[in-house]
Amino acid sequence: MGRKGGAAAVSWSESRGLRRPAHPAPFPAPQTQDHSSNRVHSRAASLLPKMMNADMDDLSARVDAVKEENLKLKSENQVLGQYIENLMSASSVFQTTDTKSKRK
Repeated sequence: MGRKGGAAAVSWSESRGLRRPAHPAPFPAPQTQDHSSNRVHSRAASLLPKMMNADMDDLSARVDAVKEENLKLKSENQVLGQYIENLMSASSVFQTTDTKSKRK
């Protein structure tokens, strides 16, 4: 069952009035490597240890400051605790009472 009339085969796109370009566009040329990104990367890689050391120094200093403040606050809490105990012992409101002797 061949074609009638011996007409040339026509593609779907050609039958719709769409044409193929005579020469298909070539693939884009490969891009040349940009070596500036390599320079930026190598500079960042060289700065990274310096930045990490600076960050570690900052963190170490912060830890030391927090430890010092913690010791100071503990000392202040001890002083305040002793002061409160002294006030409570001097006040009659906080004195223990013997409720059993009063009930008899």
